[in-house]
Amino acid sequence: MITAVYSFRNKREYIFRTNEMREIKGASVLLSEVFSVFAEETQKYGMKIKNSWRDDSEFGVDFDVSLFEKSGCDGEVLYSDGDELDIIYKNKDIYIKANRIFSKFLLENTYSADVFSVCTEFSGDFRKDMKILSKLSKTALNQENNSLPCNVMPFTLTDNYTFMPLYENGLTAESGHKLDAYERCFDKNNNLINKFSRMLAIICIGSDDKNISDIYENSDYNESVSRMRKLICRRDSDIDYFTSFAVKNCVEIKNIYDNVHGYIRITGKKTFFICLAEDAFEILNNYLFEVSDVCVGTALFNRNVPMSYACERAEKFCSPHTIGFFCFSSGKSTGALSIRYNIDEFQEFLRAGKVFEKIGKKNLEILSESIIKGDAYFTFETERIKSEYRGGVAQFIRKYSENTEKLKELVQNVSVFYDVLPSAEDNRYV
Repeated sequence: MITAVYSFRNKREYIFRTNEMREIKGASVLLSEVFSVFAEETQKYGMKIKNSWRDDSEFGVDFDVSLFEKSGCDGEVLYSDGDELDIIYKNKDIYIKANRIFSKFLLENTYSADVFSVCTEFSGDFRKDMKILSKLSKTALNQENNSLPCNVMPFTLTDNYTFMPLYENGLTAESGHKLDAYERCFDKNNNLINKFSRMLAIICIGSDDKNISDIYENSDYNESVSRMRKLICRRDSDIDYFTSFAVKNCVEIKNIYDNVHGYIRITGKKTFFICLAEDAFEILNNYLFEVSDVCVGTALFNRNVPMSYACERAEKFCSPHTIGFFCFSSGKSTGALSIRYNIDEFQEFLRAGKVFEKIGKKNLEILSESIIKGDAYFTFETERIKSEYRGGVAQFIRKYSENTEKLKELVQNVSVFYDVLPSAEDNRYV
């Protein structure tokens, strides 16, 4: 028997080939479906690969290698997390035949997705086989294929950005596949985005997988594969819940879910949700009120910032038990501000935003500038604001009379995110 692993070389490059939102979302859908339809595709050529490990149970079906050996199947999917597909085959000839089918499928349905595969003889020792496959995968990953599957003649029309040959309707074959996937999974007739919204946000959500290393250290195939299936199903359930939750909140907040809002699945372990920047804080607050054990990272950016870079920043700030925000102050990362809060600190930050909106942006800017000038200037400005804005504002500032450093931090952070924080008209945080 053969144990094989399939994975991507150029997943991010494929998704972010252009900065066109529909193509990005369509590409993520295509690549998330590639491994799940692999078994179905082989059936067209008389092969039988069992792919029912998610069936009959919320958290996956247990694996039994002895049942597979006795079955009439050519192969069985061990598990797939979106980034990697693990399959066990009866022999190497079947593995080679499946690869030929898969290569043709990839070319016809994605055009340039670069998938590689490595295999090893089934030893019965999960830990041993995974170590061998991991080493082979690293070698294969470094043998990157930089060429795209297109040869053009001097008279061939090409795309100005990707230089791929134009196919139909002025599109490259790759763009056509991506847009077809977008229209299949997203509503292409939605309202246009609010033209007055200056910034977007991308929220990275992932589960804290602490048990994967333990699974890979286990030698028992049946137990390890079964545990991995349960872990992946549980993680996918969490990610799917957040995506549906975020969509629902976008509709409730502004009754809008347009061609910008939506998810991107760049990695199997995380999903990225795009929304208007002013919606991001409210979505996260509502979500974390229900679910606290999750990794969250968010990047706020202007539309001239490449989406790939914004996703990288959001993923970098995605860590357990904290909420990280990265804000681009311009098209480049220079002058950008980052903050990281736990859930209680995040609530405090939102309350500060509600309070400081009542004093107006100009007063907040003066208060923020006074921090640089010195403590005397900052004290003077806080006293002035307390005298001018009695009630909730004065009470909030007095809370920090013994902790002025925390008040300064809140003032500075709120001043940066002022334009996109939830409005003071909503009194849930004050």
